[in-house]
Amino acid sequence: MERLTRASKRLLAVSPVTMVALLPHVALAQSDGGMGFSSQAAFTLFLVDENDQVLPNRQITEIVRRWNTPDGGHAPGHSACPVPNSCLGGHTPAQCNTGPNGAGCVIVLTSREVGTSIRFEMRFVENGQERSLLTRNKINITSRGGPNIQSSMVGRPGQGSTFVLIGSTTTHPNNHYCRSAFCEDLTQLASEYNARWSRRLAYNDSSLIKGGLFDISANWQPPHNLHRTGRDQDVRANGAADSIPFNSEIRQWFVTRITAIFGRAPLLESSGTSNEHYHIFGE
Repeated sequence: MERLTRASKRLLAVSPVTMVALLPHVALAQSDGGMGFSSQAAFTLFLVDENDQVLPNRQITEIVRRWNTPDGGHAPGHSACPVPNSCLGGHTPAQCNTGPNGAGCVIVLTSREVGTSIRFEMRFVENGQERSLLTRNKINITSRGGPNIQSSMVGRPGQGSTFVLIGSTTTHPNNHYCRSAFCEDLTQLASEYNARWSRRLAYNDSSLIKGGLFDISANWQPPHNLHRTGRDQDVRANGAADSIPFNSEIRQWFVTRITAIFGRAPLLESSGTSNEHYHIFGE
């Protein structure tokens, strides 16, 4: 039996070819809320030695998913998932053999609505010793179209002068990610608003860095039923600093310009409460 060296411990890999051929980014199902929607993708896991040669007939005693918490915008301190696998999905099988030719193990990953990235940990026995190796590659789990959620309102022209960013928390510190075109439209709206009324907009939640479920209470549940694809934006309108004032002329102008820029009128949510805000929908 071939002995794994220190170098080979780093060479447990998700096949790059398999990832490209099947699905390098797992697309999350769209949903109006809850944790019931999921999608699946298959990956091949295999062991290789220090020369990147596959190792046959290796019995994998356990396969475990390792969640990289900050990658999805859910920072350390976020509550644990109340029901195992209900938040991040699951995978099959739990153990396998790499086969006589070292072809590896086909793993079917079932993703949920949380945008994040994961690695697989494979546990096995080598020369009487238990070993545990992580996959070389991360698997990115994003909202459908998630790779497009690469832009952020942070640092855009006008920040601080035509708009401010609010709503970040210790569990979701980066809450202003959006699709590039949508971010540009938000920047334009703030610029026009400032030029017309000499005021700033207060942009609250957009989406998390990989999209997916944005559980503002850090409990793996809505109330944010949208904010998953980088095409939603809340704007403060509750009378607090930099909110849209309770002025019919200004609000009518605001609604008209949003409709013109984004192709759809905004929705006034939580009217009359301390959370009153406009919700902007992108295309």
